[in-house]
Amino acid sequence: MAERVREAFETSGITCDEGAVDTTVSIGVAGGPAGTELEVLLAAADTALYQAKRSGRNRVEAAEELPLSLENWRRKTAGLAAPVRPQVATP
Repeated sequence: MAERVREAFETSGITCDEGAVDTTVSIGVAGGPAGTELEVLLAAADTALYQAKRSGRNRVEAAEELPLSLENWRRKTAGLAAPVRPQVATP
């Protein structure tokens, strides 16, 4: 679907007073299983979009593997372990 959108945009035939305007679009897409947080999907699609731009623009890039939770993704990308709960001393 995204590739069809990209092609339609590229061949849209937009013109102005000076003539035809070359149009291109870069698209990043992401998908995941039910329960995947929207923020995770948006972050993954955004990363894929910038990959498309770095790879030459006017292309569609799909996101790589997604975590199910944004917090897990943040931990993974930051290289951190799961947060440790503070110990409460009992008298």
